[in-house]
Amino acid sequence: MIARPSILKYIAIPALVGLVATWAVYAAVSRPAPKAPPTAMALVAAQGVPAKSALGAGELKLAPVPLSVAAGALTAVAAAAGRITMVPLAPGQIVYPDDLAQPGNSAALSYHVPSGMRAESLQVNAVSGVSGMIQPGDHVDVVAVLPKTVAGSGQARLLLQHVLVLAVGSTQQASPTSGTAVQSYADVTLALYPGDAVLLIYAASRGTVQLLLDPATPGQLSPPIVVSKSAFGG
Repeated sequence: MIARPSILKYIAIPALVGLVATWAVYAAVSRPAPKAPPTAMALVAAQGVPAKSALGAGELKLAPVPLSVAAGALTAVAAAAGRITMVPLAPGQIVYPDDLAQPGNSAALSYHVPSGMRAESLQVNAVSGVSGMIQPGDHVDVVAVLPKTVAGSGQARLLLQHVLVLAVGSTQQASPTSGTAVQSYADVTLALYPGDAVLLIYAASRGTVQLLLDPATPGQLSPPIVVSKSAFGG
């Protein structure tokens, strides 16, 4: 009779422990799983891309990202393909507009020079610079006026056509984007192929150069035009 309480203790305690463990397992299993955070589709780098690189479509992909960081991200491959990276992109990194060079941002001019071309600045005045009406993003023709010592009889020559304007003065963005008009400038920076840049430098060093502003919707290029004294019957 003395040993009966001890036997009950050895039976009751394990049973109680088992009951508690069973309840804990049941509570854990029946507890609803935490909801996944909301996501949105955004453009991310499919692989590592260094800065100052032209993005290829194969280096980009759409992927779900947390909604908290999706705001402002690009959402289409076409929106970034061919653009130049301003910062390195790690695999899976979300691509935002400020990660890419674009007209109107504060990136160096080198980001806006088309591949294979060079930036060349040309001094202008109120007349040769079209009365301050040229804006970045416009296209111009270049006319060189060469003296007799260079051209034999002296001539005006349509030297280059439909040349992209990268900047006027230190302004790299056009007034429709910035909201500020470019009022005056003493130089215009053009995007030129190396051979054309050398030709322009030579013409500017031996004569004078004038710019002609192209229409916003250009037509066909003009055939070569050379005018000399003989055109005036002299």
